Amino acid sequence: MLDFTKEIKLERQWKKIYLIAKFFVYLIFIISLIYLTLRVLFPKADFGFFFRAAGALKNTIISPRLEDGGAAAQGKLGKKEKMIFDSAVIGNFSNLKIEIILESGSNPVVNGIISAKKSYQAFFYPLGDPMGFKEGELLKTPDNYYIISGGKRRKFDSPQIAKYLGYNPSSFSDTNEMELQFNGEGKNISDDKNYPEGSLFRVDDDYYQLKNEKLYKFVSARAYLTNYEINQAIQKNPDFLEKYPVADEFLGFADGTLVSYADSAYIISGNKKIPIDSEFTFNSMGYSWDDVIPASGEEIGIYEKTKIFTIFQPQPDGTIFLARNTEDYYYIKGGRKRLIPSVSILKSYLKKSPIIAEKEGLVTKNLCHLEKRFGISKKYFCNMSLEGISLFTGNDYQLTFSNDSDIQIKEISVSFERKLNWPNLKGALSEIKKRLIQKYYGERKN
Repeated sequence: MLDFTKEIKLERQWKKIYLIAKFFVYLIFIISLIYLTLRVLFPKADFGFFFRAAGALKNTIISPRLEDGGAAAQGKLGKKEKMIFDSAVIGNFSNLKIEIILESGSNPVVNGIISAKKSYQAFFYPLGDPMGFKEGELLKTPDNYYIISGGKRRKFDSPQIAKYLGYNPSSFSDTNEMELQFNGEGKNISDDKNYPEGSLFRVDDDYYQLKNEKLYKFVSARAYLTNYEINQAIQKNPDFLEKYPVADEFLGFADGTLVSYADSAYIISGNKKIPIDSEFTFNSMGYSWDDVIPASGEEIGIYEKTKIFTIFQPQPDGTIFLARNTEDYYYIKGGRKRLIPSVSILKSYLKKSPIIAEKEGLVTKNLCHLEKRFGISKKYFCNMSLEGISLFTGNDYQLTFSNDSDIQIKEISVSFERKLNWPNLKGALSEIKKRLIQKYYGERKN
């Protein structure tokens, strides 16, 4: 060990005290180093929710709620009800500890069970109606031509009407009667002078869409191309803009598009630009940097900025998931996970990489049974192995609590741990190596 005090002579008594003190300093240093190393290699993540302070920032468990989606008011849970809550965490953990503390006047827990499954928050959404073709899509069967207008399929009375209006026959995509059923039936198009809602136009280098009898301009060609193909727009001269009033509002990027501006990355959804808080969140939520589109100030300026997007939030409307093993695609919209039922319909929406998920993560459940602490205590706990679900894609563990008694919960605590063993050590070192490689090549690429 280094000794910077060789030239200093101490009395025997003080030298002994000095050596003992130095030993303990080194010992504390070594113990601290070992502790920090273990915390890095075998991390722990703690979360909690306090029902007496439901809106407090210290509540890091996500949205405790009843199975039907209703609020778990004041932590009350009936014996026939189930409470669902989420914890968003990054990393491969092997064990989960849950503690539930009841209010002093509550009935005891009877046959309390916690079950867990893992995916993304948005992929846990309930199923909604299947998606139909996108507004403005041009479609054809062997006998007929259609446009999706107002969400419905509208048939042209004849191919000649479509051609007279200026639609290019090559811009109509092949479909079949079964796929068309996912869009309700609308009124046939017999008017060869006025355009149906949803029609797309190109005037010089600008793109427009007809909505509510107004022309809405796309903020840029780049924004248009995240929604439609070039040949779907009817070429018009500038005097066409006199036929319909031009709206003050702009149309932008397709929902779910990733854009960058200055030093920030955003998710576009509806009329909002959602800033992503970090590269860590971007990667952990399944996004690809190859899909990020550099945006101009004009393009990004048409959107309202919202609160920062973190790992504790679900992906917004416009997100597309691919279920890895079944090859099913789902579109997130309005708190629902909507199946995209065919490849042709998928082409209406998929202009970027989908987020990979697994259906098994929605149904595979690990269980543990709550046990009471300290006799008359109102505290209950259980330990659960995460084997079998920890490697599923996604960062959200959805936990479900049920029991056979009417109770009132005061507090829930959740703790994720990685057990100290050789397989976990190898996995941790592999993760560190992977991150270093990603960081190195990311910087080289930039």
